[in-house]
Order: sequence, then structure tokens, then C-alpha cells
Amino acid sequence: MLAAILSVRSDGGGKVSEPWGNEQTGVSARDSLLHWAQRVTSGYPGVNVKNFTTSWRDGLAFNAILHRYRPDLVNWREVRNRMNARQRLEHAFRIAENEFGVTKLLDPEDVDVPVPDEKSLITYISSLYDALPEYFGTTNYENDISEYTSAARDFLQWMQRTIQNLQDRSVPFSGPEIKRLQAEMELFKNEDLPSKLKEKQRLERVYRELYELFAETDFFDIDDELSSENLDRCWKMLLNVLNEREIAMTNASAQEVTMQKLIDQLHQAVGVLNERLDVILQQIEDVSARGNAMNSADLQRTINDIVEQLNELEVPIENLFQDVETLKTARHPQASEYYKQFGKGLVKGLKIN
Repeated sequence: MLAAILSVRSDGGGKVSEPWGNEQTGVSARDSLLHWAQRVTSGYPGVNVKNFTTSWRDGLAFNAILHRYRPDLVNWREVRNRMNARQRLEHAFRIAENEFGVTKLLDPEDVDVPVPDEKSLITYISSLYDALPEYFGTTNYENDISEYTSAARDFLQWMQRTIQNLQDRSVPFSGPEIKRLQAEMELFKNEDLPSKLKEKQRLERVYRELYELFAETDFFDIDDELSSENLDRCWKMLLNVLNEREIAMTNASAQEVTMQKLIDQLHQAVGVLNERLDVILQQIEDVSARGNAMNSADLQRTINDIVEQLNELEVPIENLFQDVETLKTARHPQASEYYKQFGKGLVKGLKIN
């Protein structure tokens, strides 16, 4: 293979002196080519081009150059992590020849040595320089990364706001209000959520494509919070919060029915209690009015009857108290109202006693 390189040189193929040398600045062709290689491979971790010998042994620099111009041809992550030096070199030489027409002047075993031949490498790298496009291929994806970042951030913020709104809103006790909120949730699930799911899937596809192209390079400038994995975690959290909200609304609807029955019972029981207390109070007033005219036996019998009636009210009053406590524990808005009514009944009972 070295003979082929010498042949290229003898044919006047030493093109290295033509595009990079600058007599006015005193920069040699060799240094200009080295600076070009350093500039092209910046942004690729593990690549550090210092010379035209040992810096190229592991094959990373060749693949970095090709990736910079054609990211779609080189899976950088795979090249870096899954290939050994000779596999990388063979990979780069094959792509350079098949895609850019660069004659394979070197074999991997020519480069994967303690100190590769500098002139041979300069000749090959100069021919690679000549064959590559004028502009970096990575530049074509800068807008894609920027657009993804903006769209992913908007989507993430929408999910975060929606989760916060679902968690912050209290569950109402009013039946009509519960039904209204349930209708809103159904509308959200059937109209808003499907379109957002499509947007999530689109972002996942774009992220996956960009990740395959630029993972483990400095060009993959996407925050971790905007990764497809984090968007998916947030989406699952949204669905979970939405499900919890639905369960809470369903429970609230069932509780509202139960509470309404309890309120109806309370309303009726408080009315009966007040009626019975009014009757007892009237009996007491009657006794007080004609007590002097009654014999002691009749008076005692009447008092005993009143006491018995009051004793009979202990259980209903205790039941009423428990029912009102149930309303209070459930934070029902009418709990305070029934506490007042219940309190009036107790005051009336205390007056009787």
C-alpha cells in the first residue's frame, strides 16, 4: 500500500501544498492541514488531533471528519463504543472510497502501528480534504435541533401546567358542578389529549433521529429534561394524575349521592326532634301553669312522663350528632348549617332540662 502512495506522490498528487499553504502568514501546508483536521474534529470526545502520526491510530479522527460532513453515514456512538481501532479505520476508509471517491491508499494495518508513517497519512488526509463537500453536514441539522428544543420545551411546559392545574383544583360537592367538571375532562380526553399524543410521538421520532446522528458529540445540545425519556415520564405522570382526578370525581359523585341522602335524613330528623321538643316544652309550660292545682301524684306522674320522653330523645340526638360529624368530616358545605340547627335543638333541650 505504501507503494501506491509513493506512486501518487510521483504523479504530482502532492496536493497538500496547494489548498492550505499561506506564504504571506508563513503557515505551512502541513500546519494548515493539521489546523483543518483539528477544527473539523472539535466537538468529538476522545478525538485529539495533535499530529499526523499517533493521533490517527485509533481511527476516531477519520470517522469524526466523515461524520462532520455526512452525519448520516457514520454512527458515531457505534464507532466509538463498539469498534476496535482497525474496525474503525476500515469503516472510515470504506465510506471515504464508496461515498466520496477517495482512493484507499491505506490499509488499517498501515495506521494501527505505534508510529504510523506521517507522509502517507498527510497524502491520504489531503485527498480526503479535496473530496469532501464545502460545508459541514452537521450545519444542516442545527435548525432541526433548535426546532426540536423549542417544540419539546413548549410540550413539557404544557404537561407541567396541566398536571399542576389538575392537582390544584379541589373536588366540588355540588352534583351539577361535578357533572360539569366530568364533562370537561371527557372533552379534554377525547379532543385535546389525542392531538397532544401525536405531538409527543412526533417529538420522540425527531429526538431518536437526532440522537442516532449526534449522540456522544458536542453537537447534541439538547437538555436532559427535553429528552424523549423525560417527556415520556412526564406524559405518564399526566395520565396518572388525570386518572386520579377521574377517580376522585367518580368518588365525589357517589359521595354526593350518599351525602344528599344523609342530608335528607338529617332534615327530617331535625324536624321531628324539634317537634318532639316543642311538645315536651309545651307540657312543661302546662305543668308550670297549673302545677298548684294538681295533686302530687298527678304532678309526679306528669314529670316522670316528661323525663321519660327526654330520655327517649338521647339516642336520636346522638344519631344526629354522628350524622352531622359525618358531614363535617367530609367537609360538606352544609355541615355548618346543620351544626347550627342541631345546636338550636340542644339549646332547646337544655332549657327543658
